[in-house]
Amino acid sequence: METNLPLISSVAGIILGLALVFLNIKTSRSLTGSFFKKYYKWMIIGSIFFTFGFATETAEVFGANDLIAEGLHNILLVLSVIIFAFSSIELPKEANKYMQSQQKI
Repeated sequence: METNLPLISSVAGIILGLALVFLNIKTSRSLTGSFFKKYYKWMIIGSIFFTFGFATETAEVFGANDLIAEGLHNILLVLSVIIFAFSSIELPKEANKYMQSQQKI
């Protein structure tokens, strides 16, 4: 008996990734986003890699090579984790820069 769990989890990952992309773009256009441009840029890029990481898993359904799809899936998810980690380092830097500029006023 074959299960559709991998396909369901991949579709759920794609939906979650698209939601992250949408929310990060929306927030980057807000007042907060105008102060932390690099942070939101990195978050959007990480969300895109996250989304494509799960999209490669659905390629197996359409006949793509399982090993290639799985390899791309893993590489893109690792890259998204690295980018998310980098963006979490970038936010305090940008906040510190903003605080420094406000003290000069």
